Amino acid sequence: MDVARLQFTRTLSLRYVGQAFDLELEADGELPDLEVLRKAFDTEHRRRYGHASEEAPVEVVTLRVTATLPRGTRATALAESDVPIPQPESLDRPHLDAEGPVTFVDRRAVTGPLAGPAVIEEHSSTTWVPRGWTVRPAKGGHLLITRSVA
Repeated sequence: MDVARLQFTRTLSLRYVGQAFDLELEADGELPDLEVLRKAFDTEHRRRYGHASEEAPVEVVTLRVTATLPRGTRATALAESDVPIPQPESLDRPHLDAEGPVTFVDRRAVTGPLAGPAVIEEHSSTTWVPRGWTVRPAKGGHLLITRSVA
């Protein structure tokens, strides 16, 4: 696959805190700063619903990056077994509401019990395992998360 031909589209889904529905905004090039993003959200909300609440807090629900190839380009996929499994990494991440280091691990590396705090990264999701909980593989490729016995 000619990676140089990939075209990326970035979209963000935002909503007012406490609301159930969000608005999707496209971000051209790099992600905009928060002030620009907020103004774009208020403008789109006003256009779509006839009003906006400039003082109400807004949250980002989803950040999505889509890669596409131009029509007629042949894409070849790698088999999952061809992609190396990254080694678990322990990092200090205070924004994850965890005291001390958090273990970041690829889902394929979870072959036995792993105590939290940990972040399990998969191709389509991310699982947070808080301190005091343990994750282990279960039948069917699932993860079983249980509270650790004190």
